[in-house]
Amino acid sequence: MESCTGYGSSWETVEADELLVILIGSKACGKSTVGSKLARMLALPFEDTDDVLESIYAERIGARLGFREIYRKEGPEAFATLEAEAVGRCLRAGDRVVALGGGAPARHELDSQLDKGTLVVYLTVPEGVLWERMIRDGLPAYLDPGDPRKDFRRNLDRRIPFYERLADLRIDANRDPEMVAQEIAAEVNVIIRERKNDAIS
Repeated sequence: MESCTGYGSSWETVEADELLVILIGSKACGKSTVGSKLARMLALPFEDTDDVLESIYAERIGARLGFREIYRKEGPEAFATLEAEAVGRCLRAGDRVVALGGGAPARHELDSQLDKGTLVVYLTVPEGVLWERMIRDGLPAYLDPGDPRKDFRRNLDRRIPFYERLADLRIDANRDPEMVAQEIAAEVNVIIRERKNDAIS
């Protein structure tokens, strides 16, 4: 195996098709930021399902729009269909780090698509912090403009049970993304060593 150097440690990369790391959690919890750092530490590809969704839409329509624009233009049902295809592509693509859209775990049956080589990591951030991050970037199209804060809290409360049920690992992401990525990388390293030991025994 190759190795790459992390913060004070050497992280082992995974063999092809041995480990898929999926990051889940609310919008604005840091999945894309942490995911890109984690992928670099593990020398794995990184994909964000929102980016893949945009690419699929561009393939079909011939125009590239942001995922928020696609949601507004096409509506929630069409968006969910595109998202399901994006998620499926990422989960079938082999070993990599994948950031799932915040609503994907609640909208799609992921259990049947996950095998034993998958590590699902739930990034947790307090609701108030998530809200402050979101309003800096602009409110998502799916929120009720009449009372977006209340609607956000309602959506988050509905999604959290899905995050918790799917998660193999729960990580506090309300801190430096580099530290969050390092903690996940350490867990991946443990999994790899356990698998190597199982193969030997």
